[in-house]
Amino acid sequence: MANGKTVDFDTRSFKRLIAWQKAQALTVDIFAITKEFPADQKFSTVSQMTRCASSIGANLAEGNSSCFPRKTLSFYSIARGSADELISWLDLCLRLGFINQKVHDELDEATQEVIRLIIALIRKVQKDINQSSPVPPQTKNRSVDKRKLLSYPEAKQGDRR
Repeated sequence: MANGKTVDFDTRSFKRLIAWQKAQALTVDIFAITKEFPADQKFSTVSQMTRCASSIGANLAEGNSSCFPRKTLSFYSIARGSADELISWLDLCLRLGFINQKVHDELDEATQEVIRLIIALIRKVQKDINQSSPVPPQTKNRSVDKRKLLSYPEAKQGDRR
């Protein structure tokens, strides 16, 4: 603590991610609308929707705290999948009459925005991985070494020079 101010030493805090902030707001909205769903949906639709919605922010947080870019990429990809799953649930809820078109469209747009932000994060991490790679991947020469091939008895049988 310097001059009465607290210092945040964690410069990689997930809370600074706009994608995480928007995912949290979306999750709060999902919890609010599912409270109005029929009671018999509590352990099915409500549970699935709240789990996939909360999974978005949780995976963004976990991915952001990873020191390994490929692991970060994996968590961000899982967050993207959870957002896609939420869109599917929203479509189903509209069809079943649990939500109206206006609510569906608002939540769908909010989810699409989170997806766009996640895609931007994924692209950034992929770019960082590609730039940190010391040597670009090379294709291996797949030609057959005939000397090695002749050491196999099956190859000698088929060789009719």
